[in-house]
Amino acid sequence: MAVAGHDGISDDYVPVAPISPAEYQGWADAYRLRNDAAELVMIPEIGKIVHLSHVGGANLLHFNKEMPGKVADPDRPDHWHDFGGNWIWPVARPDWHLFHEDDLKRSLLQDSGPWAGRAWRSADGSLYGLMTQKYGDPLNVEVTRTIRLDSTQASISIRQRIERTGPSDIEVSLLNISRMRDSDFVVMPCDGDSRTPDESDRLTPVSNLENMVHCDNTIVYDGSVYGEFRIYSDSHRHWIASVSNGVVMLSRVEDRETTNGVYPFNGSRVAMYADGMFEGVGIGVFGEMRSLDPGESIENTLQMDIFSIPSGLGPCAVADKIREFIGEIEAADMSDMGSVE
Repeated sequence: MAVAGHDGISDDYVPVAPISPAEYQGWADAYRLRNDAAELVMIPEIGKIVHLSHVGGANLLHFNKEMPGKVADPDRPDHWHDFGGNWIWPVARPDWHLFHEDDLKRSLLQDSGPWAGRAWRSADGSLYGLMTQKYGDPLNVEVTRTIRLDSTQASISIRQRIERTGPSDIEVSLLNISRMRDSDFVVMPCDGDSRTPDESDRLTPVSNLENMVHCDNTIVYDGSVYGEFRIYSDSHRHWIASVSNGVVMLSRVEDRETTNGVYPFNGSRVAMYADGMFEGVGIGVFGEMRSLDPGESIENTLQMDIFSIPSGLGPCAVADKIREFIGEIEAADMSDMGSVE
């Protein structure tokens, strides 16, 4: 059995060569992880993955090009830097008021200063990036993101970990957020009894949602129909996908823990945001909420896969192609599934 080291990396993946930082859109210390299928760029200085794509393909993440080279200013806790990209929040929004009387002060969670970071190539050819941030009072945690790009496939796994470093009564959760660029569709699972919080935080049946296309055990947001809303799903099938020009980014967590844990937003495991607060559609994958004593930790592994599907498919055909990739259903004949007019 392999033994995990201090950074949580198994001895099966021994670092054999460091990856040097390089300039990226004004940041001097960006790390590019690239194989023959995919590439990503992470910038520890702002704690984000800012680029994710097939090699030579368009960036699937929305990234604010008006902020090249900018960094967070921890002396301005009232100012949130809207970079976009992919990041993690360690506390769910209902508890943001514990940091500031204005619960929208996301800067206290994300813009608290630069993250520590490094990258390397492992013995099996995989590419790794590591970002770490320490938060003091009142949260007192250390957050670690260990990013692994497969040696040959467009497959990324992110080991996410929160460890409590001092006393605190604030519950923590692994909330992974991705801002997606030009999403044609967003697909998420729903079950027969799935319920979602409405604007008043009441739970309503997912089947009542009028701004989503309802397919077999999934709901699909059609990006061609503008709307301002947030959609959550409490399905135990812990995944969500964004589709842009026939390229899918699928994000999912394989739950190793009990499915009866307490999740944020009334038990939600995934969510999508198209609420006018920012450009691009946001997708979220959430972990359980936990109270931790000093020295205790929580972690999960977020799997992100990039793959292509035929163009011109209708919403339910798109959903079926994603479910085929996951293994929820067998491959079907696409000829009678319809296409987008």
